[in-house]
Amino acid sequence: MQVGTIIGVRGKSAKTCQVRWQDGREERVRIDPATDGFAAEGSALLDWLLDPASLARRFAEDSEAVLVDLIKSSYGEPLSMAAMKKTLTGLGLSEAEFKKVLETVPALIAITVISSLVWGPLFVPVPFAIAVLSFQAYWLWRALMTGTHAFKGYRLLQKHKKIDWRERHGDHTAGGQGALAWDEVPSVDPADFTLVTMPKRVAEVGDRHAAIDQHAGSIEQLLELSGRHEREGLGDAPWPPHYRKQPGEPARVQPSKRRVSKHPLIEIGRAKQKEVALEGLERWKTRHPEAASHLEPADILVDSMRGRSSTWTRIRVNLQHVPTELRPDQEPLDPDEKTWSNS
Repeated sequence: MQVGTIIGVRGKSAKTCQVRWQDGREERVRIDPATDGFAAEGSALLDWLLDPASLARRFAEDSEAVLVDLIKSSYGEPLSMAAMKKTLTGLGLSEAEFKKVLETVPALIAITVISSLVWGPLFVPVPFAIAVLSFQAYWLWRALMTGTHAFKGYRLLQKHKKIDWRERHGDHTAGGQGALAWDEVPSVDPADFTLVTMPKRVAEVGDRHAAIDQHAGSIEQLLELSGRHEREGLGDAPWPPHYRKQPGEPARVQPSKRRVSKHPLIEIGRAKQKEVALEGLERWKTRHPEAASHLEPADILVDSMRGRSSTWTRIRVNLQHVPTELRPDQEPLDPDEKTWSNS
């Protein structure tokens, strides 16, 4: 086996290297990093090629240093994971030990970078001085820019506080509104009604609102429409969420997320005991015998609901088999005991 040192590299995948052999000869050698073994001068890989026992002793003494040396470039590029694994397993490491050694690399790099703030200036003071001065200059520039923008914003705010915007834009642009007669609608411009022109208009045509109390309207039709909607089940509009839920108010939920029953269901009652809820069902059948005669066993829904510490019973009736003209409306719950959902 010939041993030499690489003193120059050309190429990418297959490389042409200038090699100096042990006898002093220099020669250009074409090598393939995937198959041929080579090492740079002073590297741990070269020590291993020359004397494998010495590298094994070094690895036993300081495995991290040898590992970092092996990771370093053999000829200017990092060693591949496969090549490094082959090298380390050649030193007698198992695959588990190889993975364990690799786990120390991130910690070693982190410790080296952090500790370099302490020992770095002792060995390379100029680069560290440049880095520190650059850091201080950057944050000084940031502080000056922040202060400049804050001062400019303050001056701009004080300037705008002194501006009379109504006077600046002119009263003629402050459009208002005025009551119109129907024959005036096609010919007027709303921009003509301002604080300046309205007194003159009132003096010419009078106050259009003067006779409003003499033509009182009626809200009877509105009340009738509200009552009809309530009877049809529309109910009141949902109240704001911070108000207590009102009687007859629909569910406070988005229409897209609202659960709509496919069948005409009405709720009979709620009770902590199932027997009490069933008694309420019997009373409902007594009040509506014709509707009850059309019910099938599957139309009576007895639900056991979960409460804070125990269950309670809810009874509903499916009116799908009851003719529409015989279907009773939703009545107040009977019984209506305090449960988790309505307390």
